[in-house]
Amino acid sequence: KNQLKPSNRYDPSRPSKTDLNIKSPTNLLQPSKFESAHPNEAPIDLSSYISPCPSSQALRSDCARQILRSLEKTGFCMIHGTGISPALCSSALDETSHFFRASEKVRKSARSNDRARRGYVPANEENFGSLLSEGRQPNDLVWKFRVGPEAPCKAGGDAGSPLLRPNSWPSADAWGKDQACSFRQAIG
Repeated sequence: KNQLKPSNRYDPSRPSKTDLNIKSPTNLLQPSKFESAHPNEAPIDLSSYISPCPSSQALRSDCARQILRSLEKTGFCMIHGTGISPALCSSALDETSHFFRASEKVRKSARSNDRARRGYVPANEENFGSLLSEGRQPNDLVWKFRVGPEAPCKAGGDAGSPLLRPNSWPSADAWGKDQACSFRQAIG
């Protein structure tokens, strides 16, 4: 009696209507919009890290404390003053939305098995709690797409640090050349 019908069971390979309600939150790119939604968490200004002025060291220390406090309190922080244009942020969010709405075949074409876990990771395959040494935790029910800095390969094909690995991108064969290229330009 209390069993779910097969059509109502969670299937991480198929997005739900809620999963597909991904919108580019361009209104959240403006600090004033975030402040009204989260009155106790003001966006943190990172411009002191961009400034070449040596006297900004105190501002940098204060910024680092604000980031740490926000991450400890809420698990995230909203930032501004990065020098990254809102248009670029919006474009990256749009392309990410297209990627996660694409077929599982497209998403899986961006999987990587390297140590840095770049590219696509399906839902229910990893758990963040294990990174925090919180013992056995259930796997995360979210899709992930990771990119990071790359380093040229050393002799023998090793990139050295596990944090400097090649990024993994959706294949043009699976997604189409134009869409795959557009995604890589916006995200990479």
